[in-house]
Amino acid sequence: VSRVMKQETGIMANEKEKIVILEADDFYFRGSQILMVHVLFNLIKNALHFIAKATKGEVTIQLIQEKRWNKLIFKDTAAGIPTQDLRNLFDRFFTTTITGSGIGLSFCKMAMERFGGLITCHSKEGQFTEFTLSFPTINT
Repeated sequence: VSRVMKQETGIMANEKEKIVILEADDFYFRGSQILMVHVLFNLIKNALHFIAKATKGEVTIQLIQEKRWNKLIFKDTAAGIPTQDLRNLFDRFFTTTITGSGIGLSFCKMAMERFGGLITCHSKEGQFTEFTLSFPTINT
């Protein structure tokens, strides 16, 4: 996973300063590297958009290994998501921005399900948004 995260993404240098990757052991997943790059890029792009809009915050990326799941957690400390938007967040074409298409998070959900995993979101309006990508553990 860390190799996928280190690929060139087109993120500007001043935006990279807002991303903190906490060191942890790497893990493998079953799935397409290309799809995974798109999932990671979408989550980072969204977080950076809302950080810029809120004029505050950073993105923290953390790997957590558990017995049944490997989790990749993206947490931004921008503005959080309103409670009423959380239930529709992964619906195709649902967006709260004028520039968004509402395809990104629904794509992330479909890709994670294809990998045998899942994506969840926890947010507190005005404080943070946290997306958790859960991958089933595999024996290497």
